[in-house]
Parts: sequence; structure tokens; C-alpha cells
Amino acid sequence: MIAVLTGDLVHSSKMSRHTLTSSQHELNRMIEFLSERYQAQGELYRGDSFQIILPQPAHAARSAILLICALKTNARLDHPVDTTLSIGIGGYKFLDDQLSLSQGQAFELSGRGLDNSERGALSLHCADDTQQKYLQLLTQFVSFQLSGITRKQAEVLYLYVTMEFPEHQLIADELKVSRQNVTKHLKRCGAELIRDYILLFEQHLEELP
Repeated sequence: MIAVLTGDLVHSSKMSRHTLTSSQHELNRMIEFLSERYQAQGELYRGDSFQIILPQPAHAARSAILLICALKTNARLDHPVDTTLSIGIGGYKFLDDQLSLSQGQAFELSGRGLDNSERGALSLHCADDTQQKYLQLLTQFVSFQLSGITRKQAEVLYLYVTMEFPEHQLIADELKVSRQNVTKHLKRCGAELIRDYILLFEQHLEELP
């Protein structure tokens, strides 16, 4: 069993060349980051779409949230960029170095899920009905929460997740702002609920045979 993240950039056809190129650069940076941290494989295709394979499905929720936050906080742009993102969890027939040639249940679930997703949403699609019922609604709540976060909130949330939910002062030191400022942003974006979702998702997936 693997997890496949399939996504595309929202309103890419209306983006300037600079915005699209910068977003692609940020996606490649995140693919490299997820590869180093979670042994992920990923690639961009059609210019505005991407696919990432995670050999451990438990890492899917955390990776998806980091991708969403990274695009919203792209330092090369003065405005956030949104993405529609579909997580597919299931088996596979074979994996190819060229991801577009890989096949299997997880790829089909992720691809169909993206086609049927609302623009800018995060969705989850599992081969196992128990997983789907248990995690789908929670993912919808998190998607709704993430859809309304500001660029600054996304920046603080990104560090909160990558630094494994540290004391707020550590994030403040990293950003060179006050602890109160960090706490305010984390509270407004529902960071503790997002943390609990990530931990529950990981625990549930890790306990599966």
C-alpha cells in the first residue's frame, strides 16, 4: 500500500509567467524536501500539475498540508497560490521512474479524486472502506480550515508542522517575531486541531497491517 498525491494549481491559466514559474520552482523544492524526509518520488507535468508517491501512507496528510502551506507562502511571490490536492491510498501494480507510467489502485483513486474535487480543496480517497469512513470527514474539515488561512498563518503553520509542533517560542526565534505573534497566528488557523488530525491520521495508518 502506498499514498499518491495528485494536484494542480488553481487558476494556472490566468497566472503570469513569473507566478507559474515561481510556483513550479516551489513545487520542485517541496518534492525534494519530501524525498529527503519521507523517501517520496514526485514530478510535475502539464506545467501546472504534479504527482507525488509516498511509500509510507501515514506521511500523506502531513505532506499534503506542507505542500498547501508552501505554495501559499512562496517567498518569490507577493500573493498566495492555491492548489487542489487529492490523496489516494491503496495498492499498486507497478512503479516506474516516470510516475505517469505507474499504475495501480492508489493512482486511480488519487486521479479520479482530483477530477471530482472542488477547486482548491484537499480530499482523501482510500481503497479500504473503513479508512475512508474514518478519515474522509476529518479531511474535509481540515480542507475547509486550510482554505481560509492567510499567507502569514500558512508560514507559521508550515514551521509548526515541519518542526514537529514545538513550543511557540522556537518558531518565534526562527521568524524573528514575538511569541505572542506566533501564538495568535496558530490559534487563528486552528493549528492545534490540524496537529491532532495529522497525529490521528498517522497513528491510524501506521496501525494497519
